[in-house]
Amino acid sequence: INLKSGVTAFDPKMLVNQTAKLLCPLSLTDMKYSGVSAPTDDSDDLPAWAIALIAVFCSLFVLVLAGACYMFAREKQGKPIFTEVTSEVAKA
Repeated sequence: INLKSGVTAFDPKMLVNQTAKLLCPLSLTDMKYSGVSAPTDDSDDLPAWAIALIAVFCSLFVLVLAGACYMFAREKQGKPIFTEVTSEVAKA
């Protein structure tokens, strides 16, 4: 037994056996000093349909932004895109 820190007194396999019947049992992958590492999971990648959907929404956003900038520039020039519709018959 190491009396300086006491860490060597906790054998990982003994802890797994002692906690096996508890509600929250330990496993060897829970303890860094056990020498067993947890398997890595690369399943957090986005699916292809999600990437395509994000690309579509981004391109739509760019188009709307470009249209708003064009409309703003025309308004500054004094040539608005949207004007009143008047007919010659109504004036007579």
